[in-house]
Amino acid sequence: MSPVDDFVEQLTTEQTRAVDVRRLGSSPVPSLVSHLTAMQVHYFTCDHIVGGSQLLPLALMTGPSNRPLKLTFEERKRGSVMGELGAVLLAACQGTPDGVVAFLPSYDYEEKVYQAWTSQGWLAKLKARALPFQRYQVPSDMPL
Repeated sequence: MSPVDDFVEQLTTEQTRAVDVRRLGSSPVPSLVSHLTAMQVHYFTCDHIVGGSQLLPLALMTGPSNRPLKLTFEERKRGSVMGELGAVLLAACQGTPDGVVAFLPSYDYEEKVYQAWTSQGWLAKLKARALPFQRYQVPSDMPL
């Protein structure tokens, strides 16, 4: 089963009320949208400074240690899941020397992940590869 098929299977349950699929480009991911024909789909697109040829969107079923990447609200709180995310980002940084951008669903979750990565050693490993930059919810909170 492809990651797209598994993703579509997860989001087309009766419990799903809304799905927000974002892509840094001018159109939704066609291979994903084609599977959503039974759902009402609304499009919002806008131009972006990064061209589509410079992006590589991926859907991962497992991390580098072969642990499932189940990022449900309950599962994503686990330290092991946050650690696996650190391993994924580190692997991406190793293969992408010019930089990686990671988006997390909220500032609160970003703070929890950052704390977990600090205590688990992932942040030190990431800093050895690249300079992490955090976007602060309140700009005045950003250390100088």
